[in-house]
This record gives sequence, structure tokens and C-alpha cells, in this order.
Amino acid sequence: MYNPKSIRGRFTLSGWLPYATKVALLCVIYVVAGKLGLLLASFHTSASPVWPATGIAIASLLLLGPRYFPAILAGAFIVNVTTSGATLSSFFIAIGNTLEGVAGAYLIRHTARGSRAFDTVNGVLAFIACVFAAAFISASIGVTALLFGPSLARADVTAVWFTWMLGNAVGGLTITPLVVLWARERSTLWRIQVQRLPELAGLCAFTVLIAFGVFGNPFSSAIIRSPLAYLAFLPVLWAAIRFGSRQTMAVTFVISCIAVFGALRGSGPFAGGSVHTSLLFLQAFVGVMSFAGLSLAAALRERKASEESLERKVEERTRELAVARAKDQANVQRLRNMINHMTLAAIALDEHLVILQANDEFCRFFAPRSTPDRLMGQKLSTILEQRGELPLHVQMLQRLLSEGDRVLGYELALPAGGATLSCDYIPIRDQGIHCGHLLLCRDVTQEKRADGVKSEFVSLASHQLRTPLTKIRWAVSKLEKHLLPSDAQKLVSVAKNAAEVMADTIDVMLTISQMEAGKVDPRVTQIRLTPFFEALRRECELEYQERGQTFRCECPAGLALFTDQLLLREILLNLLRNAIKYTPRGGTITLRAFSDDQELRLEVEDTGIGIPVSERHRIFQKFFRAENALDLDQSGIGLGLYLVQMAADLLRARVTFDSEMERGTVFRLSFPPPPVSKLTELPVAPSVSQLSLGLEVGVGK
Repeated sequence: MYNPKSIRGRFTLSGWLPYATKVALLCVIYVVAGKLGLLLASFHTSASPVWPATGIAIASLLLLGPRYFPAILAGAFIVNVTTSGATLSSFFIAIGNTLEGVAGAYLIRHTARGSRAFDTVNGVLAFIACVFAAAFISASIGVTALLFGPSLARADVTAVWFTWMLGNAVGGLTITPLVVLWARERSTLWRIQVQRLPELAGLCAFTVLIAFGVFGNPFSSAIIRSPLAYLAFLPVLWAAIRFGSRQTMAVTFVISCIAVFGALRGSGPFAGGSVHTSLLFLQAFVGVMSFAGLSLAAALRERKASEESLERKVEERTRELAVARAKDQANVQRLRNMINHMTLAAIALDEHLVILQANDEFCRFFAPRSTPDRLMGQKLSTILEQRGELPLHVQMLQRLLSEGDRVLGYELALPAGGATLSCDYIPIRDQGIHCGHLLLCRDVTQEKRADGVKSEFVSLASHQLRTPLTKIRWAVSKLEKHLLPSDAQKLVSVAKNAAEVMADTIDVMLTISQMEAGKVDPRVTQIRLTPFFEALRRECELEYQERGQTFRCECPAGLALFTDQLLLREILLNLLRNAIKYTPRGGTITLRAFSDDQELRLEVEDTGIGIPVSERHRIFQKFFRAENALDLDQSGIGLGLYLVQMAADLLRARVTFDSEMERGTVFRLSFPPPPVSKLTELPVAPSVSQLSLGLEVGVGK
């Protein structure tokens, strides 16, 4: 193949000798091809309808490179000067033939992918265009050179130019692909599968038989034999379909040689007129046959390459899917092992509530007579109905079938054995499509009993502590009325504050104990929010004024809420006092309410220290206080927001919050929308002495 860097080797002796040898050999080949072509020049000695030298020139310069143009120049000059004897016109004709080869090779290399032009249909079309362009250059220069000499009459210019153009073009279309394809694939020249040798031999015999039968039969009349020319396409099509471009061009070359031989003898479908006319028609036919064979072979090669590429992609995709399937199976088995070894009762279901996997703990609670393997493939409702406890499990089924978010901590009491389960339901979604369910149940029977014992202890201890604490507060109040030294007065003040904090703590603990024991029964009344907010503001007035803070109430006139007034007051007082405590001096506290078609919302917003992101998930836990709250105020035991959450649950309200460090926090209490009814006159919120619930005691955010 041609390599531009190889031109460097010609300036050395070791590079010059091979180069000169190749130039000489190529010159001889070109001369032989040119002489053979001019032997068929009957209309003009310098214009032949059969010119294989063009194919030799383009193919050699395409394979070896443009630096071998001297061989073409010398060979063309020798052919023409030995034929016509005119030195000057032969020199210009040689220049045209050389430019033809150089231009054709250059165009094919840069527009038709060079020697790979015959691999695609587009490459074949580009190759044909390049060959005709090169033939146009040679014919135009050659006829011009003859026109200025005595050997060409002006009346014959068109006929000579057309003959020259057609002969060179067909020579390029026939010889160039033959040489390039066989030279390009010379490494596989003899690599023919043994089982295909009989077919190849049959193709060769059929080609020779058809060629001699169609073009070498002088006995058939012209009327009958003219349509027989199309039979020559049969071996070409056979070669293109079954073998490829290389064998196709070999078959075309053999047929064209036999056809030319028959035309010279006056036989074949194109005989009947002059030899020149017969050869012109024959060359046009050979050009079409060459184009058809090359195009069909290229199209089939493209299709085969596409099929092979598709097969490779399919194989790669199949391997990828096999690997992915193996990974999925491994993940499924890993998931099954994890579920089987869980200490929780676990079950995985598909979108139709069909059991995919369950463990022994689940069977112990819900299907004691079955095993996990026997449950697979059954519907969950069938298992629950077998227990005879359908009323207790209907709620869980409804939650499983609901389209809402996951449900955590749903307690389910099983009558058999008195067990209590804490159920976590997680819907499985893939790209927004509900495709499965996961249910985890934890036995919290012992924990519930322990909580009951703890609540009873806290209630008993709180009641027992109230009596001595009342006496302590009474004694301290008596001491305050006596004239005591300043140091003693400070000690009395400290004792009084400590007793009040202890009393508040006991009240909160009692309230929480009552809520946990289920002894708090909300009483729903209608609350006008505007006067209710004003009462809350007056209760907190002394605290926020001491800190130089601004308190705002934002509530639409006439807005009302149906809920328990005492529990709502306890929630908002805890949130407001938290906001006051953790908002710097000069900050703003906002209590607002608004309603829409979806819900009625109460908000407590501050401009305080905020809640750290890493601790927000624990903010409603019992006895938890955030780090920045502890740094600001050491008092408090972290029960206020826990109480807020419990009270909100009793009111069937939802508590959420947003916070930004050093910018403030907003707590939201969301209720269903209030019914539209005429508001009744309600008394202003009761005073502290009227409430039985505890007060806020140093709650941290």
C-alpha cells in the first residue's frame, strides 16, 4: 500500500534501486497494455474504444503512490510515439495520460476511501465519478494535442473524444478494481474453503460457457442474439452474491475479454456494424456490467458487515444481560438470606400483595402452621384470613394497599397471646411506579409492659414528690417575708427558683405519664384563634419584653379551629417559650394562622439560633437537646418538644419544622380544614391556674 513517508527512501541507494526497478516494470506493463489497446483502434490510430492502460495507471498510482508517475509518463510516450511517430503530440498525450492516472488516484484516495472504495455502495459511486473525471482529463488533452497536428480532422473531433473518453473510463472501471482488489487481498488469495471449491469451479465453467455462448457464437442471427447479452449478468451476479467484489471483477474481466475477442470476429449481440461501433456498444455494456457487479457486491458486503456488527452487539448485550442477571440473582439470594436471618418478622410482597419472601418470625406471628417456603406465591390476605383475626388485620391491609408514604411504628395488637407488634411498611417504587411492598414487624410486648411500669413509677414518684415539694415551697415563701441578710436572701431566692423548676418538671412528667397511659381524653370545642393568640401573647409578654424581642400575631379575623383548647395551648406555649429562649435579644417571634382548602396551619416562627442539620431527626425524642441549645442554656431536661409531639398526635395534627442555622426556625401545626359554620362566642383562654397540664421546663431544640 502507498505510504507518503516512503518517499524519503528514494534519496538513498538502497531505496533508489527498488524504486527504479518498480518504475521500469510498471512502464513495461503500461506499454504492453497500451499496445494491446491501440491494436483495436480502427477509427483513429490514437483513440481506442478499449484502453486497459487507464486502469493500470490509476491502480498503480493508487497502490504505490504518486511518485511512480514517471513510469506512466514514459510508458504513455513510448506507446504513442511508436504508433504515430509524432513526438510533440505524443508528449502531450503522455502528459494527459499521466495526469489522468495521478488525478484519478488522488480523487479516489480523498473522496472514495482509496483502496477501500469497493467496500461500500457510496464508495463505488464515488470511484466511478473519479474514473470518469480522470478519463475526461485524458480525452480532452489528447484530442487537443491531435487537433493541432495533421492527423485529426475537425469533423472527427467529437467521435474521437467520445471514443477516447469511453475507452479510458471503461478501462478504469474494469482494470482498476481488478488490480486493487487482488493486490489488497493477496494475503488471502489462496485461502478458499475446501467446501466452496466445487462452487468456485462451477462459477468459472459457467462464466466461460456463458461468455462464449453469448459473445463467441457467430452462427446466431443478430435479431435473436441481441437479448442474449443480458445472460452475461448471470455469472456476475453469482460471483457478487456468493463470493465478493474480487471474484466479481475477475468474472467481469474474463467476460469482457471474450466479448472483445468475439466482437473482433464479428460475433456476439453487438456485432453487425463496423468493428469500431461494435466495440463502443460492447464497452458501454461492460461498463454497466462492471458497475452493477461492484455495486451489488458492495451492498452485500455492507449488509454482511452490519449483520456481523449487530451480532457482536447482540452477543455483547447478551453477555451483559447474563452478568446482570447473575448479579440480580445474587442480590435476590442475598436479600432472601438477610430476610431469613432477621430477628424481626419480615415479609416482601409484589404489587398484588403476593408473598415473595418471608422469614420464620413472620410465620411465628401470622402463620404458625406454615413455613416461609410454603408462603411464597400466596396472597397476604389468604394468610391473615386463616388466622381468624381479619378485623385486626384489615387496618394493616388498608395501609399496605394505600397510595400514601411509608408507615412507621404502626402498632398492631394480636389477641392470641396478647402480643403487640410495631409494624413498619415501606412501599417499593421504581421510577414512580409502585412495584412492591416491604413489611417489618417487631415484637414490642415487653417494651410496652416496661413503658407501663415506668409510667406507673413516674406517676407514683411524681405524686409522692409533690407533698414534700409543696412544703419546701411554702417554707421558702415564709422565709422571703422575713428580713434576712443579703447572702441569706440570695440563698432563699435560689431555693425558690429550684423548687419552681422541680415543680414544673414534675407537672410535665405527670402530663407525659398521663398521655402515655392514655388517660388524656381530648375535648373538642370551637376556638376563635384571634383572642386565643392574644391570650398567649399576654402570658409570654414578660419573658419576651425582658429580652427586648418583638412578638407578632398574624391571624385572619373570624378564623376558628375545632380542637382541644387545653392541649393546643400547651403545644403553642412550649413552642413560643422555646422560641423566646433561643432567640437573641432584639429578635422577632411570630405566631400566625392561615387556612386553605387543604388544611388549617398554625406556625411559630423565630429568628433564633436554629437547629443543626445532623440533629434534626432527633428533635422530638424524649430527653434530647441540641448541642447549640445546651451551649446557650444548661437548664431543662428536653421534654417540651416530646410533649408537643404527643399532644399533636392526640389532636390528630401534624407537626413539622424548617430551620436554618443562625437564621431561625419555624414550627408548623397542621389540622384538617375547619368546617364552615357560624362562630359562637367563646371565653378568652383560661389562665394558668385553670389548666392541669404542666408548663415548659427548659426544652432544647
